[in-house]
Amino acid sequence: MLFILFLTAFNLFLGFSIIFPIFPEFVEELRGKPIDIGILVSIQPLMQLIFSPIWGKLSDKYGRKSFIFIGMFGYAISFYLTAIANSIEFLFFARVLGGIISSAAIPSILAYASDISNNERRNIALGIVGGGFGLGIVLGPFLGGIIGHIDIRLAFMLSFFIFLGNSILVLILLKEEKLKIVKVKKAKILNGYAIFSSIVYFLIILSATAMQVILGILLNYKFHMDILSIGLIIGIGGLFGAISQLTIGYIIKFFSEKFVIVFSIFLLGIISILMGFINNPNLFYILMPIYGFSFGLSQPNLTARASKKIPNEYQGEFMGIFQAFGSLGRFLGPIVFAYLYGINPSLPYVLSGIILIMVATLTLRWI
Repeated sequence: MLFILFLTAFNLFLGFSIIFPIFPEFVEELRGKPIDIGILVSIQPLMQLIFSPIWGKLSDKYGRKSFIFIGMFGYAISFYLTAIANSIEFLFFARVLGGIISSAAIPSILAYASDISNNERRNIALGIVGGGFGLGIVLGPFLGGIIGHIDIRLAFMLSFFIFLGNSILVLILLKEEKLKIVKVKKAKILNGYAIFSSIVYFLIILSATAMQVILGILLNYKFHMDILSIGLIIGIGGLFGAISQLTIGYIIKFFSEKFVIVFSIFLLGIISILMGFINNPNLFYILMPIYGFSFGLSQPNLTARASKKIPNEYQGEFMGIFQAFGSLGRFLGPIVFAYLYGINPSLPYVLSGIILIMVATLTLRWI
């Protein structure tokens, strides 16, 4: 079951990141404006922000499998519509539709991973799912850059077939898990611990999404790198993020869960600040692996630690709320940090780093 969850998580973030290198040219082809690029990238996380809690709550009631299938099938349809888009307005429609329906999958995948794992192995299960997210981020820009160089619409059409095949695998191979219901008060879903963890998750994702988007701008405008070089640097970070998530089971044998969370967030902050002052682009090949590894450790451990405080029958609803905070970060990151970049290219990195160091300090006391 974990392999299907891993594959689905991988494809979800493959779809999210495959557009990074090809959307500017595609939007220009449809006579869109530069501002449309940022909005189109942000639409999907905005829809996830709104609809993930709803889908997650429904998965608690009706089962995880159905909503994982709905999310992936809807994602496939949205990429087919993107491939045939002949106007910027139609492209906006496809992105909105895809964001609404695909948001059914993420909380359901995480809740399913929590359902089938006990407290001791939850970090490992969520790490495997997180590894899928990380690998999707890695290969997405590569795949988009290579296929998009041949034909942009071919990249979207290929994505359609990948997601369609994934949805069929979910329908056939994924078993519906029966939840062991324990009656508890509803208020326990949003306890102080869960709220604080969600806010920390929001700030981490805000920083990471800004890093992915703004880093591309920085490498392009300041260092004049081409699409493949930019994709390689971002991809290296994603690769090491995936490695760290897939090896969480070994790491937490030597270090406590709390230490891993606090240290990884603190290291993210330090690396972010350093990136704001780089004048040699080759240094990114050194810093991005460290950043990616730290980011990969922070997410699943924070998610697992928070989910252990939530009863099984509310995992879907909690994961929906938790992912809504992450989606808010993915929505605001490109907009806020692009604006800050316009003021000063170093500002997004320095501000992000300061915020993360403060978050690490608060996390040391609260978690």
